[in-house]
Amino acid sequence: MLCPVLTVLRSHPPFRVLWTARTVSFAGDTLSLVALLLYVADQTGQPLAVAALLVVGDVLPALLGPVAGALSDRFDLRRLMIGCELAQVALTVLLALWLPTLPMLLVVVAARALTAQVFAPASRTAVGAVVDPATLPRANAAVGLGTNGAETAGPLLAAVLLPLLGVRGVLLVDAATFLGSAVLLTRLPALRAADRAGGDGGDGGGMPDGAARAGLGRDIRDGLGYLRRAVVPRTVLLGFLGVVACNGIDDVALVFLAKQNLGGGDRSVAALLGAVGIGLLVGYWLLGRPRAAGASMLMVLVVGFAISAVQARSGMLLSNRSVEGTGRRLLRRGARDEDTDRHERPGAAEARFRGGHN
Repeated sequence: MLCPVLTVLRSHPPFRVLWTARTVSFAGDTLSLVALLLYVADQTGQPLAVAALLVVGDVLPALLGPVAGALSDRFDLRRLMIGCELAQVALTVLLALWLPTLPMLLVVVAARALTAQVFAPASRTAVGAVVDPATLPRANAAVGLGTNGAETAGPLLAAVLLPLLGVRGVLLVDAATFLGSAVLLTRLPALRAADRAGGDGGDGGGMPDGAARAGLGRDIRDGLGYLRRAVVPRTVLLGFLGVVACNGIDDVALVFLAKQNLGGGDRSVAALLGAVGIGLLVGYWLLGRPRAAGASMLMVLVVGFAISAVQARSGMLLSNRSVEGTGRRLLRRGARDEDTDRHERPGAAEARFRGGHN
């Protein structure tokens, strides 16, 4: 599976730039999330505080996925991505220098997470604008591999860097990843969402501001209306959100289980969080095998649910987390395939899945 990915990276320089910027950004984001989870747990000692951090960092931004995805359909993608990365630089530096009390920390983390939520679908949409349609499946595979690799590398880097740099130092490293990503993105040409559909390239500036604003509101309304009418996509979406919520409970419990009950330190918690990323990579490899290519959406979803449920019976925490990650990967694939198969047109409902699945 790696050979096609490496081939598309070598043969398409603009995509290589986009892939590198996106992967670096996601790795830094995961790195700082682990640092903040441990910081809040140490400062408050309250599971509720850690849960609040995960809610503002993951759940609330995901609910605004329709807006985030619609933005990527209306504006110049390069400018949008660079703006998101620079905003995250500023917010992360603010966190590192200030490290405020919990209420203000949650506000700043929420602002940064919303910015990241806009970046994710924009960077995925940009893939179709820098590669030809025949190469798009391999390019999407490379993006998935990079994202899952970043989810693995971030916590493992945190395990190494936290004892050396502390929370402030890790946050500054994260800010550097966002800055590096923004610099890389300046090497891309102007990109429009229309380019991926073979639209008129024009000057790459996107729609006029007034038309963009009007179209944005209409797309959001249409997409949410589609979800209200379409039973199967709505069921998949609600089920996926339920799984994400349960995974969040698991992540909160893990921090206190590892530190209080098992006597582990920050490195142990970071390694356990990184084990999910390893499982995601395993799931990605399984889905890339020839026999999995023809699997139906329903089968992939059921297997993903089953693996995620069985992992709770495991007695070994590290392997438990890895198996959980494999189940998560299969669930994401099944939900995304359902979205792709059933949508009659792109829009805000499609963007919800693009923003949420990375």
